[in-house]
Amino acid sequence: MRKSKSLSKKVGNYLQNSLGSVALMAGLLSPVVVLGIGISADVATMSYKRSEMQHAADQAAIAAAKELALADSTVNSVKAAAKAFATETLSESMTVIEVEPKVDHEEGTVDVQISHVWQPFLGHYLGLSPTPIVVDSKAKLVGSTKICILTLATSESKALEMNKTARITANDCGVFSNSKSSSGISLGKTSFIKAESTCSAGGIDYSPGRIDESPMTDCITIADPLIDRPEPDIGACTAQASEFTTGDHELDADTFCGGINVSGDATVRLKPGTYILTGGGLKVSGKAKLSGEHVTIFFADEKAKLAFNGKATVELSGSKDGDLAGLLFFGSRSQPVGINHNIKAENANNLTGTIYFPTGDLLIDPNAAVAQHSDYTSIVVHTLRVKEGPELILNSRYGDSDVPAPAGIRSNAQVVITE
Repeated sequence: MRKSKSLSKKVGNYLQNSLGSVALMAGLLSPVVVLGIGISADVATMSYKRSEMQHAADQAAIAAAKELALADSTVNSVKAAAKAFATETLSESMTVIEVEPKVDHEEGTVDVQISHVWQPFLGHYLGLSPTPIVVDSKAKLVGSTKICILTLATSESKALEMNKTARITANDCGVFSNSKSSSGISLGKTSFIKAESTCSAGGIDYSPGRIDESPMTDCITIADPLIDRPEPDIGACTAQASEFTTGDHELDADTFCGGINVSGDATVRLKPGTYILTGGGLKVSGKAKLSGEHVTIFFADEKAKLAFNGKATVELSGSKDGDLAGLLFFGSRSQPVGINHNIKAENANNLTGTIYFPTGDLLIDPNAAVAQHSDYTSIVVHTLRVKEGPELILNSRYGDSDVPAPAGIRSNAQVVITE
């Protein structure tokens, strides 16, 4: 019995001493724990505030650069746009010391710096000075470039695809892709782009291909510059399928049910006007020749496709006036996405105007130059493929042509974040 009481006493003494040690250790560690929690909270808060400020700076720089693109903009109006946008974007609880935009008209850049005074949680209790947070964002105006190529697809990989020895030469104009895919623009083998600017809303995969000027990624998407152009009324069929294999022919503008097919050694000239194709497309092949000034060819349904093949010669220019002014080929917006149109003819030398297939895939694939004799050629399509060995030559000599370039093609204000 004595042993039992003695053991109980020893256990009690041990527990009392142990609890005292734990209490002592807890008392000693409490400041460390609080300090750790405080540091973690301050780091998280600072990261959140910096992220919010960076977003505001980016948005302010973009807004200011867009203001810079306006013809009547001034340094003061650009700075005012930046400050207003930054203030509106930041939360009300944030005390902004300064929003200081720097404007360079010559370079087309706006640099926005935002500073914020922040008092950390621990700093408040330890009597430390407030901590300044400073972020910068720089936006560059690149879209004053004329549009020679614009692919409208927003997510497809290889929205603009080039293979083997394919070349694109865009003289004094730009090449743009709206796809946010990491390979929105894709160049293979020894393919090559020479343009005033090459810009992708996503990424650019161009190894082992080559791009002459430094390409830009993460660009802002470009709204379809022709979205407001009305489609012509199809109406009743007034002409059946027209097929020509030999001889010289002249066609009046009309609605062609079954399309137009020119092959063999036939020569066909299109008179000025709008040619509506339904139930069939425009096919030119063999050694045939197709020519026409001031025409728009409208592809009305899923069977209306463009197909230039073989050694055919094509010399066409777009409409001079009216709702379709500047348009050479126009694919209906109701056509299935991805519908195939192709230019494979070896002598498609003159395609003056705008090629517009908003839902279509355009394939350029002759072993020859395309559009090199055109005063200007613009391509706005869902996706574009330039295969094998053609050279697509796109001029932008608007003043040399009586075919007007659409406003959205002639000048397009685009802004990218560069820093």
